[in-house]
Parts: sequence; structure tokens; C-alpha cells
Amino acid sequence: MSASLFPSEMESDGARYELGRLLGTGNTAAVYLAVDRETGEQIALKKLQRIDTKSVLRLKREFRSLANMHHRNLVKLYDLGRSSDAWFMTMEYVAGTDLMSYLGVQEDALATGHGIARAPVLERILDAFHQLACGVHALHQHKLLHRDLKPSNVLVAGERVVALDFGLTRELDNYDLSVTQDGTVSGTPAYMPPEQALGHDLSEVSDWYAVGVMLYQVLSGRLPIDGRNANELLRRKLEHDPMPLDRMDLRVPARLCNLCMRLLSREPAARPSGQEVLSLLAQFEPPSLQLDVRSVATDFAMRTESQVRPGERRLFGREPELSQLRDALEVAHSGEPVVVHVRGASGAGKTALVESFLEQVALEPPALGYSQPLFLRSRCYEREAMPFKALDGVIDALVRHLSQLDDIDVAHLLPADVAELAQLFPALDRLRAVQRLLSVARPRLDALQARTRAEQALRELLLRLSARRTLLLWIDDLQWGDLDSASVLESWLPHLRNAPILLIFSYRSEELHTSSCLRVLLDGQGTRSSLAAGQQVIELAPLSDEEMQHLCEQRLQRSSDPGQPAPRAEPSLVARIVQESRGNPFLASQLVALAQAKLEGEPELRALSMEELVARSTSLVSAESRAILNVLAVAGRPLATQTALRAAGVQRDGSSHLHALKAVRLMRTREVGGERRLEVYHDRVREGVHAALTREERERVYDRLLRELEVSGNLDADWLHTLALGAGQRVPALRYGLIAAERASSTLAFERAAELYQTCLKLTDPEAVSGELWFKLALSLARCKRGTQAAEAYLEAAKRAEGSEALPLERLAALHLLRSGQFARGEKLVDKVLRAQGNAVPESDGGLLASIAWERGLLMLKGGRYTPKVEAEVSAELRERVDLFATLTVDSMAYDPLRAALFQARSMRLALQAGDPASLTRAYCLAATAACVPGGDRAARRAETLLSQAETLCRPLGRVRLLRYLYVARAVCAYLLGHPMRSLEPAEEAERLYSEDTRGDEQGEYYHVFTANAVRIGALATLGHYARFLSELDTCVERARSTDNHSMLLHLTLHQTLADQVRRQSEQSRPRLDKQRELLPQRFGVLHVLHMCSVLSAASATSDYAWAHEVVDAWWARYRSSVVHKSAYLALLAHSEHARLLLNESIAKGQRSGLDKLVADDLRALEACPLRQVSHPTTLILRARLACLAGQAEAAAQHLREAAEGLDAVGLRPDAAVARYALGRLLSDAAGRQLCVLAERQLGEHGVTDFQTILMRRFPELMTPV
Repeated sequence: MSASLFPSEMESDGARYELGRLLGTGNTAAVYLAVDRETGEQIALKKLQRIDTKSVLRLKREFRSLANMHHRNLVKLYDLGRSSDAWFMTMEYVAGTDLMSYLGVQEDALATGHGIARAPVLERILDAFHQLACGVHALHQHKLLHRDLKPSNVLVAGERVVALDFGLTRELDNYDLSVTQDGTVSGTPAYMPPEQALGHDLSEVSDWYAVGVMLYQVLSGRLPIDGRNANELLRRKLEHDPMPLDRMDLRVPARLCNLCMRLLSREPAARPSGQEVLSLLAQFEPPSLQLDVRSVATDFAMRTESQVRPGERRLFGREPELSQLRDALEVAHSGEPVVVHVRGASGAGKTALVESFLEQVALEPPALGYSQPLFLRSRCYEREAMPFKALDGVIDALVRHLSQLDDIDVAHLLPADVAELAQLFPALDRLRAVQRLLSVARPRLDALQARTRAEQALRELLLRLSARRTLLLWIDDLQWGDLDSASVLESWLPHLRNAPILLIFSYRSEELHTSSCLRVLLDGQGTRSSLAAGQQVIELAPLSDEEMQHLCEQRLQRSSDPGQPAPRAEPSLVARIVQESRGNPFLASQLVALAQAKLEGEPELRALSMEELVARSTSLVSAESRAILNVLAVAGRPLATQTALRAAGVQRDGSSHLHALKAVRLMRTREVGGERRLEVYHDRVREGVHAALTREERERVYDRLLRELEVSGNLDADWLHTLALGAGQRVPALRYGLIAAERASSTLAFERAAELYQTCLKLTDPEAVSGELWFKLALSLARCKRGTQAAEAYLEAAKRAEGSEALPLERLAALHLLRSGQFARGEKLVDKVLRAQGNAVPESDGGLLASIAWERGLLMLKGGRYTPKVEAEVSAELRERVDLFATLTVDSMAYDPLRAALFQARSMRLALQAGDPASLTRAYCLAATAACVPGGDRAARRAETLLSQAETLCRPLGRVRLLRYLYVARAVCAYLLGHPMRSLEPAEEAERLYSEDTRGDEQGEYYHVFTANAVRIGALATLGHYARFLSELDTCVERARSTDNHSMLLHLTLHQTLADQVRRQSEQSRPRLDKQRELLPQRFGVLHVLHMCSVLSAASATSDYAWAHEVVDAWWARYRSSVVHKSAYLALLAHSEHARLLLNESIAKGQRSGLDKLVADDLRALEACPLRQVSHPTTLILRARLACLAGQAEAAAQHLREAAEGLDAVGLRPDAAVARYALGRLLSDAAGRQLCVLAERQLGEHGVTDFQTILMRRFPELMTPV
């Protein structure tokens, strides 16, 4: 009769073990025959009869002593587990008999002392004891003692002798090993050495005493010392020696009798060592003592780095890196977030380093006032294609942690947008508190808005957890992370301020420039300079030859075969391994394992590739084991045991094959979601195994794994799609791919959805591809902000659309082309769409000006009057036209001001015709921005009137999208009117509102908000907030690069040039600017002026005046005659940079006469500029320079004083400080020196330390010794 083990605990997952008959009982535990349903094999299961601290600790100690040790003469332990009412462990079932029965010694003979030693064959005795000695010596090599060796703990199966029952096993380096924690003597009295009876310290020879007792029994048929009870027996052991065997007529070799009597010496020092016992037994050379090297697994070959017992892991040469991790945790404990990048070559020990650090954290008590960190770990797998795979393990660990808290506590931790978070990570649905919140109806959000809120919710949840205890998050193998995960991680980093969080990224350094995930997180550079503040890098360099030598010597010593004489760590062998491994710890470990497992007659160790090493290792295991390994390598992720075995076609002896793979470091087990899984030991091994398979072999393995998962009901469509691709099966790959793409979209994994749709298109017959599939791809790409690719997909969808359905798709394509910097194509497509709607745009400038005049005339006749309506009263066609022209206005401003002016006028006219608040709000905001272009008080009043009208309309509605338009317009207007300080607040509010509501972003709403971002970055730079300026600029630039958005990059060109100067990297400006020049649109506009100003600034900083004149000669006249010359803001930029360049060049050439005429045009333009609060101080600084060069020091000083006061008045304090520093240099007296000190301090407060360079660029005439 069988029964499921602990059904109350395992009912939901199905009981893994099925109990059979009782094999035996003891004082605290019972052992059952059981079946492991994962492998279908018989095992032995030891279950505690009662649960108390002493019994549980003993069971744990027994398991942990040998769980990672595999020796043919020691029973194999599998798992330690617990249920609600019991603790248990599973082990190999040895279907054999006890040692005495195997050797023909009967219990009654033992009891009466009658000798029967002549019955067994001598070779059988020697073979059995040699194997027993091998097992005991293996224990001792691991610094372990058995402490309870006796015949019932030694079984024989076939010809294999196995020692078992390690309940009393203790570590050799632990003092007072002879007594238990309650002070009682442990062991079986008849086999207990005298020192154990006295409670003295035990050693290896204490176990050899018990072996001697059993050998004495076998040879003589009696115990060496007997007694009527345990006390008498122990007393006699202390007082008497056994009867010598040579006095009995045993007809056995004298050497064997001598060995047995030495083992039974009362003095421990008189007993032989384990190595001597093995050597003496080997001298008898029975045939069965010649062991097959394949069956002898060394400790080093079996014990993976992730399986070592706590406190036993040892690294070589990594103490500085461990110290850096400890310091980072201390900083995190103090409330400052830290991001540590651990990177190095494959096999350098990244995972081992972090695991050692975590082990130290777990073992060491936390510092006073701190609790142990909450540890969340995730790992990426190369062949795993699931969405958000870099965060999957973090979420699983998070769910496990939250499930241990009560529901009220969880509810307090959960953020408001937990529904969106659960949409992103469905694993959260398992929490009861989440289930209750999901049952409450919520307004439906579009995909991008839901994604944004989900990211915010996850960030908020982590911050709330970190308020209770430090968070330690580790993502391993991040080089295989996905873009969706990278996007989430990137969104975290700027918002983790003042939070006790340590975030560790570990990844391969050789994939810095090939991993799309790493490129997003590291700005495509992979250098220290690209990392934001609070981020550190630990580069794992190759170990030194000395460190490698220590590593190899230790590994060679640990891996000695206890069944053979201990090998010497020959210097030549160590030197060859050190040379061939080239500082790589993993490669060295594999070479050591290979050297220890070499078959007889194999050539000497030589330089081997990883593929060759894998081939050598796989030659040591069976064909069935290799089949399992192939399945694991192809899967590329942890597999359930039964899945791996069935896919490999292994039906018998599954456990043996798995242990063989573990023994040669080809496979390991790990916990995934609380369940045991199999995986290839190391990525380098997996790559080697995968590369060794032929294409046909790989396809067969993919196919078997695919069919196995289909049969088992696996619903992971993404994985099934990947397997079908690998198997070369197009139809199921397409079917699963479409399902996976829809699922990725529903979980807001837009990058993965786009990737899957692209694959499905390739799998579909070109003649059968539908427009719907292209549209879904386009939508996914747009959500990823990959504008150029989205445009192409929309155009493909339009080709397959019928009639008028193509026009909206072409419109979307056009807008994405414009935002991606594809100006000519985008403009051509826009014109096509507008002609189809009856809104053709003139091609010539004259035609455009005439159309603008016509539209504005219509507006004047209208007088701003409109009939108020609600949106429902406005036709869909009119709303679409209003939206189209409003969007085109924003997109055209930078590359074609005339078209933008026409679109803005039409947008206003159509909005007045529509009359609804949404249309009018946007139209008023665009009109206000246009009104600010000429600058001055009149423009400011007109803009404020329009913005007030917009606010009156949108405030009562409370619609986030409309308020966002308003704040973007206020930020842009303030900046264009020369008030950078006033622009900051509305720009930041627009960004905040965007993060709360991103609806409409598929149509490019983000690019409208980008304008506010650019304004904010410019304002930060102008106001001297350089740290924030550089950080936010880097984020914005990387976002533009990652989305292939050239228009964004061109907008940011002047900011990037300033950043180069702040970072003292001005030499990097010209290559970037020369490349960007090729991307500019044909029609001269705002982008050209920004580019020209960037060149002038960069040329002044590098003295590359020829380059500047090349650009000025080509563009200056075009600028003066173009419509953009009417922009007061651009005029201020262009003329100030142009004048500064001319003066710097003249000074560099030694020309100091006629300079006032040289810059006269620029001065007149600046004096006429309506932005007086900024242009006047700028003019004063230029006049101060001219006066200084003319020797008019007093006039120059007065100009500088007035300039500093004016700059202070508008918040431009860094520029004011520079002016004061120049004034101090000019005065050159005590007051002047005091001014310099004050200016240096002010500049230092803004993060400026290199003010000498700034002075040299702005006032080179003053940078001579005072």
C-alpha cells in the first residue's frame, strides 16, 4: 500500500514522492522506500518521527555534510525538505544487504564469539574493506567524521560497498566532537573508540577504530571487546586490548592481522592513517580493486560554486572587489542608492564573486542599527525570450516575500497602480491583496499609459520596501537582458534618490557593445564616464600567475581521489594550467578537473579550446547523459527533471545519469520559483555543447523538446515559438509567435511584441501577409519610439488597405518620418496626405507666404469668435483635421518655419470652427508659442493672453493631456522670451503629467513633450545647474539614439556642445557636429541656426577658426535673409556666439585694432534684440572686452559691473560670476582679488571647477599674469 507524501503540503502541485514500504526505523527517524515522480525512480526517504530542535539540526547536518559529495562508496543524498508537519531527506536507495550478511558472518556467531572467518573468500573481504576504506577516507578528505560506523550502516549492492546513515557526522575542525550538544556521548558502544567513550576530541583515526572492529569481527567471528552492558563494554575498552588475531587459527595473511590490531589500538596516535590503510589494503591487489576512473568523481569535479556549504567558498585574488561590494552596501545602508556594475570576461568569476559577497552578508550579523537586507535576485538566459526576463526573478522573489506577510501589511505596501503592475507582471496575481484590488473596477488606460504607470508602481513598491529595510537586488548575466527590461531599469535609476538600495548588475564585458540591453543602460559606451552618479564599476581582470598557481594547487589537492594515493601537485602540471588558462578561474578549474580525470594513455595536458574541454568531459559520461546535456544546452534555461529526461529519451536510471553529469561539472541543479531545475553548469559549457551539435542534431533536440512541452500542456507560447524556430518548423513557429506577440502586447512588453511580429512576418508567405499584421508591428514599434521603423511598417499596412483606409496609415507614417529626421520623405508624404484631403501646401516660399497671409486674414475676419461645443458635437473628420494640423505645426517648427506658420494658422481656424475645449486649448497654446518668436513686451502680453484663454478652457475639465499642452507652451514661451528660470517649473510639470498619462503617444505625443525636456535641459545649463544638466542631457540623448530619432538629436546639438566644454572634452564636438550636419533638412531653419551656433561655440573652445568660417561662409547670409532671423532667441544666440568667435580669433592672431568695426553688426543686432534682460548684459560684456583691448580699463570695469548685476537679476548667476571674476582680474588690486575669490566660490557652488578654461574662452585678453 503506498501513500502520497505529505498531501496537505503538496496537494496543489501534486505530491512529488510516493511512499512505499518501511525500510527501517531508529530513535528519531524512519526510512521508507519511495518513488520520485519527477524521475520515476526508487529512492530512500528518511522522515523524522518527531520534530524537535535537536532532531532537525541533526538531519540538516547529515544532509549538508554530504549533499554535494559523490563517491561510489558513500550513499548519494538528493534533497532536504519539510512539510507542514515533518522534515525529511531523500537519498539513493541501495538495494543490498548489510556488510556482515554479505561476507557470511551470522549474528548468532557474533553473539557467541564462535569464529567463522574461514568461510568468506579472502578476496571478497579485502575488496569489501578496501571499498569501505575508500568511502571513509573520502569523508575525512572533506574534513568530516562519520562517528557511527557499524555493520548495519554499511550495505553491499552487487559488488559495491556503500556507507550510509550520517546522522552523527561532524566536522573535523569543530571542537568537542565526541559529545552532542546536550552533553551525551554519541555512537554505538561496540564500535566506539576509547577516546569517544571518555568524551575526548575525535579525529580521523576514531572512525578507523570502528573499521578495525568490523574487520576483527569478519576475521574472527567475534567482537574484539565485549561486555554485559554498554557501561561495562566501554570500561573494558579503556582497560584491555583485544585478543591478538595471530593467536587464532585464522589462516589469513599476517599483514592483514597486523593492520586490524593497529586499527584497534587504545592510543589514537598508534593507529594508521587513512592513506596508510588504503596503501596496505591495495598491496593485496585483488582484481576488483582496480577501479574504473569513470566511477570515481572527485570532490572538486562535483561541487559547484553555488553548492558549497556556507562559509566554505574561497575566492582567489578578489578581496579588493569584495571590499568594494561591502563598502557599497554600507553606503546603501546609510540611505544612498548604489548601482554596482560587476563585469569581466566569461569565466572570470562574476557570479562567484557576488555569491561570495551575499554569503558573507548572510553569515555576518548586520551593523548596529541595521537589519539584514531583503535580497531579490534575477538571472537572464541567452535562449530565453520571455518579456521582462531580467526582472522575472526579482518579481518572483518579491512575490515570495510578500506572500509571507499578512494581507494588511501587503496592502499598505502596494502602490495605487498595482493593477497596471500586475498587467506587466502577472505573477503578482497570486497575492490575495492584489486579487482584491483587481476586483475593483478601474478606468481603462491605453497601452503606453498603463506601461508608464506600471513602471512607476514597481518603483514605488521597491521604495516602500526599502523604507523598512535595505534592498539588495542582483541581476546576473545582464548581457542577455531584453530591451523592455532595460527600459524599466533605466526608468528606475533617476528616481532612487535617498533610498537604501544596492543594485548589482553583472555581465560579460566582451558584450558591452553588442548587447542592446547594456547599450541602453550604459549610453552605448560601456565606460566609467558614461555612468551616472551613484554608479560604480568592478572590472574583474584576469588573475595573476601567482593567484592562479594558488587556485590550481588548492583545486588539485581538493580533487584527489580518496581511493588512490594522493597526487602531487607537480609544478610542471600547475605551470601548464596557469599558462593555458590565462588568468581565467573557470578555465583553470576545468583544466584541473580534466587533468584529474584523464584516461590512461591520454596525451599530456595541452592548450585546449572550450569546445575541446567540453568534448573531453562528455567523453567521461554515457550516451544517455550526453543526450540530457544536449537537451539542457538547447533549452538554454533551467528545465524540470522529468521534462529533460523525457526530451532526451531517457527512461531508466535517470538519477545515475544526472549525477554523472554533475560529477564532471557539466550540469547542476538550482531552485527556480521554489522548484528544483536542471541547467548546464556554466554558460561557456553550454555554448561549447551547443556548438558541438550539428544543425541536424540541434533540430532534432529542439523538436523533441517542443513535442515534450506540447504534450505536457506547457502554455509558454514564447518559448514554444523559439523551440519551433530551432526545429525548423515554420507553421507551429508562426502559430505560437502570433500568440506570444499578442501576449507580449497585453503585458506591455512592446519591444518583445515588435520582435515577435517581425519574426512572424518572415514566417508568413509574402503573398498572404495581411495589413493587420503590418499595422500591429507598426503600433508596437511606435510604442517603442522607433519612429523610422514604425513609419515603414505603417506604409506597408497602407499598401494592403482598401480605399480611404490607407490615408490615416500614411499620415501616421509621415509624422514618424518627420520626428525621426527623415524630413524630405516625411514632407513628401505629408503633402500627399494633405492633397488627398483638399489641403494642398504650396511648394515655393512665395506660395507659402501667400497662403499664410490668406489664413491669417480669415482669422482676422473671424475675430477669434467661436460657438462653444462639446467634443461629441464635433465631427470626427473635423477633429482629425484639427489634430493633424496641430501636430504638423509642432513637427515643422524646427525644420521649416514657413510651413509651421501655415499649419499653425490653419490649426487655429479649424479649432475655432470646431469650438470644443480640447481643440481650442491646443490651438491657443500653439498660437502663444508662435507669438513669442519676435520677443519683447508686446509678444509676452499676447502670449499670456492666449495662454490664459487656454487655461480657462482646460482647467475645469481636469484632463491631464490638455494641462500638459498648457505647461509645455508656458515653458517654451518663458524660454523664448529670455526667462530660463521661469521655464523650469512648467517644463518639469509637463514631464510629470506626461509620466502620469501617455495616451496618444502612438501618434507621437512624446515628441511634443520632448520640446519641454529640451527647454528644461537648456534652462538648467543657463542657470548653472550643471550636474542635473549633464545627467538629464545624457538620458535624453540616449533616448533619442535608442529610438533612432535624428530630430531629437539635432535639437540637442547646442546642449551637447556645452556639455563637452563643461566636461573638458571640446575636441569631441567637431566629429559629432560634422556627422549631424549631414542629417539637416534641405530648407534652412531653426535646426541650421542651432547647428551653426554649436560650431561657433565649439570652434571658440578649440581655436578651430577655419572650421567656423567654413560654416559661417555657407550659412550666415542665409540666416540673415531667412524667416528664422526674426526669432529674438535665435538672434541672441547667433550674434553673441559670432561676435565672441571673431574677437577670440583676432586676439589669437594678435590683431587688436579695428575690432569694434569687426563686431559692429553683431553689437547692433544684440542692442536691437527685444530680449533686453539677457541681450543687454551680453552686449555689455562684449563692449567690456573691446574696451579692455583698447586699453580703456575703467570703461571695461564699468561694463562688467553692470553686466554682472543684469545677469544676477535674471538668475544667470554662473555668467554673473564669470563677469565678476573677469572684473577682479581687470582691477588687479585687493578688491579685485576678493572679487575673484568670491566668483570662484560661486562657480564652485554650481559645480564649475575649471573656470580658467571658461575665462580663456570668454575673456582671453584678461588671462595674462596680473
